[in-house]
Amino acid sequence: MFKKSLSIVLAVLMVLSCMSAMLFTASATTTTPEGTGISDLSDIANDLTGKYYLTADIGSADELSEYQVPAGFTGTLDGNGNTIYTSVAVFTELGAGATIKNLTIDGTIIALLNQRPHEAEEEGEQQGTDVGAVHVGIGHD
Repeated sequence: MFKKSLSIVLAVLMVLSCMSAMLFTASATTTTPEGTGISDLSDIANDLTGKYYLTADIGSADELSEYQVPAGFTGTLDGNGNTIYTSVAVFTELGAGATIKNLTIDGTIIALLNQRPHEAEEEGEQQGTDVGAVHVGIGHD
C-alpha cells in the first residue's frame, strides 16, 4: 500500500512539474515586432511609409555600414534591440510621422525633421516625428 501511495504522489508531482515548465516557457516567449523584418537598410527604399524591424545588427565595429535611410522616410523602424554600425549619417531626412525606436547607432545619426506645420494643417495630416529609445555611441573614428 505504501509503494502504491508513493507511486501516485510521484506521478502527481511529475505532472505538476511538467505543467509549471510549460507555463514558464509560454510566458518567456518574445513577441515579434510589427512590420517587415529586414537585415539591410536598403529594403526600406521599397516603401518609405512601411513598418520595419531589424532582424540582426547591421555592420560591425570592423565593417561599418555606409547605407543611409532614403530621405523622406515616414514609416516606422524598430531596431528590435539591434545596433547599426555606421560611418555615415543613417538618417539624412525624416518625414513627418516617422518613428525610430529600440535602436542603437554606433556612429553618426543626423535627422532633419521635414515638418511643415502649415501644410499639415491644410491637408489635415497628423504631425510629428517620434524618435525614442535610440542610443548613439561613438565606437570608432
